Amino acid sequence: MMNIFEFLGDMSHLAATVLLPYKLHTSRSAAGVSLKMQELYMVVFLTRYSDLLYVFSSWYNSVMKIAHIFLTGLTIGMLKSRPSLKASYDASLHYYLPGVLRFAWNFSEVLEPLAVVPQLLVFRGSTDAGRLGWTYVTLMGAYRALYILNWVYLSYNDYAYRHHPLVYAAGIVQTGMYLMFLVDRRVRCARDSLRGVGVSCTL
Repeated sequence: MMNIFEFLGDMSHLAATVLLPYKLHTSRSAAGVSLKMQELYMVVFLTRYSDLLYVFSSWYNSVMKIAHIFLTGLTIGMLKSRPSLKASYDASLHYYLPGVLRFAWNFSEVLEPLAVVPQLLVFRGSTDAGRLGWTYVTLMGAYRALYILNWVYLSYNDYAYRHHPLVYAAGIVQTGMYLMFLVDRRVRCARDSLRGVGVSCTL
C-alpha cells in the first residue's frame, strides 16, 4: 500500500522527468544538460522496469514506469536530433528469468547514483543552467530523499516489507551527492555574488 513519502517521491521524480524536455523545448538550448546522464538513466529504467513485460502490479505502477522510459527517450531524441540542441549539450530466457530480472534490478540500483554524476559535473561548471535546470536537480534530489523516508516508513508499518541493503546504500549515496552539490553551489553562488560575478543561482 502506497504511503505519502512514496507518492511525493514519485511525483518529484515525474516532475523532474517532465521538466527537462519542457526546458529543452521552451529554451531551444541544452546548455547545462548532460546527454550522458539521460542515456545512463535510460539504461537504469530499461533494466529496472524490465518486469513490465512479465508482471502487472497496478495501473499506477505501469503508467509511471512507461512515462519515465518515454520521457527519457524523448529527451535523448531531442538532444540528438535538433540542431539547436545538439550543438550545446555536453560532449563529454524463461528458466533463468527470475535471476536475470533480479540482476537487472540490482544493477539499476547501483547504476542510478553513477548516472547523476555527469549532470552534476555539467551543472557545477555551468554559469547559464537557468532556473529550470536547478529546479530539475532539486526535484531529483527530493525524489531520492523522499524514498528514503518511504523505506523507513515501510520498515515500521509493513510487516511483509523486505529490507534491501543495496537499495539503502545507493539511495543514501545518491541523496548525499545531491546535498553536497546543492551546498557547494550555494557556497559558490555566495562567493561569486560578493565578487560581482553574474551567475544563475536561484531556483
